[in-house]
Amino acid sequence: MSSGATQVSGLGSVRYSVGYSNIGYDHFRSEVVVEWRDGAKRTQTIYEGIYDKPPAKVWGVQGHLCVSMQACARYEDTCTVQVIAYRYDAGAKSFAELENGEQCSQ
Repeated sequence: MSSGATQVSGLGSVRYSVGYSNIGYDHFRSEVVVEWRDGAKRTQTIYEGIYDKPPAKVWGVQGHLCVSMQACARYEDTCTVQVIAYRYDAGAKSFAELENGEQCSQ
């Protein structure tokens, strides 16, 4: 488990926790949970899945919340970084995944 906080423009501080467990064959089941305040305390699981190299990274950039993790070819050290971008929907008071992670370039 790793945790921390990041800033999302227009929203403020977002705390996150990344939980993962080894499921064999160098793969990890992961869950990314975020907490923030928007009138009241809010909590949302924004990612659940399997990836190869823990832990995932979480950061805020230009009003987006970004998550990256690595997927590796089996029996190879060559890995691809997958980036998922989320934007905050103030009406729904939740994060929505965007089609691509281009908004998250560091």
